[in-house]
Amino acid sequence: MFISVVICTRNRCEKLRGALRSLAHVEIPTGSSLEVVVVDNGSTDATGAVCAEFSSLLSVQYVRENRRGKSRALDCGIAAARGEVVAFTDDDCLVDVSWLKMIVDKFAEDPELSGLGGRVLLYNTDHRNFTTITHPNVVDINATPVSLFVPLIIGANMAFRTNVLKAVGGFDVRLGPGSRFGAVSEDMDYVYRVYRKKFKMVYFPGIVVFHDHGRQSDAEIEELTHRYRVGRGAFLTKHLRDEVILKRFYWDVLPLVKAIARRLFTRESSRSERRVLRAMFIGAWSRVARA
Repeated sequence: MFISVVICTRNRCEKLRGALRSLAHVEIPTGSSLEVVVVDNGSTDATGAVCAEFSSLLSVQYVRENRRGKSRALDCGIAAARGEVVAFTDDDCLVDVSWLKMIVDKFAEDPELSGLGGRVLLYNTDHRNFTTITHPNVVDINATPVSLFVPLIIGANMAFRTNVLKAVGGFDVRLGPGSRFGAVSEDMDYVYRVYRKKFKMVYFPGIVVFHDHGRQSDAEIEELTHRYRVGRGAFLTKHLRDEVILKRFYWDVLPLVKAIARRLFTRESSRSERRVLRAMFIGAWSRVARA
């Protein structure tokens, strides 16, 4: 099986070096091959040179996508990928030594399997425990729609057959890091679109990457949390005509509105709820304003 790994990066060459080093040490099953497609989304640092460092250890394609936005970079990486399966991770993630073998094994065992994801664990215990996926059990995503919104399959650790990527189409350029409103939900949107086309997806906890995100302060966590909330508002608004999304929107927003109303009556602060609702509204507006 030929696997392409797509990594998008922008001015984080030192993080990228760690990601490539981990990929250089993965176990490659007999009969399988690996290429790494690094998409440089307009870096001004030594990203290209770092990729060249690994030319003797890995088959690395270095491509540039100067139009800003991770979704554009992802689409560029998919277009360059030659594998029958395309796996995705981030430039600040280090893959487990068995990561590739596990992906190959799962796709080989089940011809109906179209996409998968796995655990995203904290690399450095000095960093805040954030943006991790630690669920210990196998989950059939199609049979458990709530797992679309938790979520269990995220861009740091996911893979799809190439025919699925062709059928679903490109990532939404109005979502993801670098987008106009900073709405981070390009992976949630993509996984939902795969689900909507009824392709089989499964979460496997044995497929592991380690996230070296570096965030330690409250301000860093709050800034990223805001972008996720904006992204959630944009994602839900985009698909609001779908019954499953309409219900999710209702259950996301109703508790916030109720809490604000209740605390208005009791004269308690509703600052945290208003902050969440405001971010989701920005995301919703980003879809409506440019519809």
